[in-house]
Amino acid sequence: MADAYEGGTTSPLIVSGYGVDHALKSTVNTNDVGHIIDLAPTFFQLGGADYPADADATELEGRSLVGTFDGSAEDLSDRDVFFEHNGDRGMRSGKWKLVATNDSNDYELYDLSVDRPESNDLSDTFPAIEREFRLKWEAWAIRNKAANPNQSHAGSPSLTNNEIDWLSAGSAPGIIAR
Repeated sequence: MADAYEGGTTSPLIVSGYGVDHALKSTVNTNDVGHIIDLAPTFFQLGGADYPADADATELEGRSLVGTFDGSAEDLSDRDVFFEHNGDRGMRSGKWKLVATNDSNDYELYDLSVDRPESNDLSDTFPAIEREFRLKWEAWAIRNKAANPNQSHAGSPSLTNNEIDWLSAGSAPGIIAR
């Protein structure tokens, strides 16, 4: 199994420490979606610090998890969360998860609300969602220099020239650039 599937991307987070223990009224057990990109905003909030606002600072895409710790959080499950590790790549958005492995240019789409083991690829059933998410992932990869999005990991182009132009401009059909 590749790292991009739930067995490689889902893990518990146990939190304890000054500022966190004080904020917690009791033990919190949640299934909220968090990501490593959420740790820096969380630490800034816990430490009472602000992220540098100068022009050279890279915008943080993560969100603080402090609200998850104390139960006051907004729902984090409906946001888009992207990842790439050792060529495995994908994104989560609400109940959906898009996955592609290092040796494949084919993306798989799963409905995690009914298929947590990711055994029923729905990319052929919902091709518009698969395409939208693929383009969102490619836009994220360009923005974050995560990979070379106009060359697949399998060695053949993964995007059309029009898609590359759209993404280089910061958007694609149906995608709102941040």
